[in-house]
Amino acid sequence: MNVPRVLVLVTLAAVTALTTTIQAAQDLPRGDAAAIRAITGVPSSARHCVGGTAANVHPLGWIAAGNGYTVTFESDIELSATIVRFDLQAEASTSVIGSPDFNFTASTPGTMALFVSGNGNSGCYRYQAQVDRSATGFSVPMVSARTVVKRAVKPAKNPIRTMAFTGLASSGRHCIGVNSVSKVHPIGWVGEGASVVITFDSDFDPVAGVAITDPSAQRSRWLSDDDSGGDLDPRLALTAPIAGTLALYVASGDDRPGCYHYRVEIEGGAAQPTIDQFNGAWTGTFSGSASGTVAFSVLNGIITATQPGSGTGTLALASGAREDLAASLHGSGSFFTIAPQGECTWTGPFLGGGARQFSAAGQWACSNGTFGSWTGTRGFRTAPAPTPTPTPTPTPTPTPTPGGSYDGTYDFTRNSSVGTFTSAGYVRVANGRLTSTDGALAGTIDNAGNVRFTGPCWYDDGSANQNTSATWVGTMTPNATPKTGQGNYTCRGGYTGNTWRLYNGR
Repeated sequence: MNVPRVLVLVTLAAVTALTTTIQAAQDLPRGDAAAIRAITGVPSSARHCVGGTAANVHPLGWIAAGNGYTVTFESDIELSATIVRFDLQAEASTSVIGSPDFNFTASTPGTMALFVSGNGNSGCYRYQAQVDRSATGFSVPMVSARTVVKRAVKPAKNPIRTMAFTGLASSGRHCIGVNSVSKVHPIGWVGEGASVVITFDSDFDPVAGVAITDPSAQRSRWLSDDDSGGDLDPRLALTAPIAGTLALYVASGDDRPGCYHYRVEIEGGAAQPTIDQFNGAWTGTFSGSASGTVAFSVLNGIITATQPGSGTGTLALASGAREDLAASLHGSGSFFTIAPQGECTWTGPFLGGGARQFSAAGQWACSNGTFGSWTGTRGFRTAPAPTPTPTPTPTPTPTPTPGGSYDGTYDFTRNSSVGTFTSAGYVRVANGRLTSTDGALAGTIDNAGNVRFTGPCWYDDGSANQNTSATWVGTMTPNATPKTGQGNYTCRGGYTGNTWRLYNGR
């Protein structure tokens, strides 16, 4: 149900020999990427594995403007993927966000690299990349008029110059042919605020660029340089504005071949987060239509609430694209409680440890129409469940014991004001935990078949309204073959009487 989006990047700093700014165009979708989700034929890659928030980087080569390209995946986890295309001679870069699949027409020429993230989870995948050359013909880029002007004003390379950097190189010897097709060098994950310096020693006139990309957060930043290192060598120096995976692109600046070494120096930056960083006991307060104490514990991504009522939920490394938060450095969680106000849903970001404070804040909404905001802080990492404070709340009921008898993959049907919609294979149940393939839904099914989960609200056109949350409750049919379940959902905006159904008949 994810729709591919295109993100056009902006220059971080003018560190090139030219002052003209080039605005990259957007790639045009060639159809619904969801329609080509499965790999057909032989994959382009062997099996790759990914873990944590760092991304794998796969160079895809040069593509001409107007060529179509398709990338599809087979994986055992949910993936996020971004393609970053660099045209170093034109000093332009374009980033395209997949679903994770891609089906686009390139708006500009350039060398493409595929960034693939597991969204904080560990798993493996294969991919298939295809280029449609019928639109404009596949060709190696020619030297532009801009490049000729740049060559005319440059002095010759010093034949007896010493190394451009001090100390040992970070790489062996790399060579480039007679065109501006870039070589792509994956460097690895860097934290927000890290100081990054890349210097070169070469026998020709190279131009270089870097891209820092976080596919889960759908963000990328880039920088290019030509001669700042002296004697026609580039020098890239920046403070990482976001956390992400760093890739280095190197091409010839004047369409002449040559060879180079490079050296990478990285200092500082916030540490890469892990899910257990949020383990511990959390307490705080809520306000709005009602007020009181909120208390819950987190253990390896599972949230167990005790105040203002009992409930469960999940927490994962964040994948939002909000610019006001370092999205790759915080967790995103939701849980429900059974309280005097009815069944309530609690959502909000959880800021990580290390360079971040142990805090959380978000919104709550209950089935009786009450709502408000909440804040909380974390105590000791291995603290026991918080002791309830004297408040006029009911005695906490036991948390439902997760059951495995309903494990499987389900078709998900829900109604809305305009009709009924079904998503095949959208919901998965494993060991009592309910999730959706795109991470939008999360909840539990206990041994008695009671179902509770939270997610976006479908109420007007069958699509998920990401700005409105909903609470979904119901039951599974015991001993049914095939497995089925049904219930109702209530949206925060007051939409009620909507129904849903799970069906495991495939």
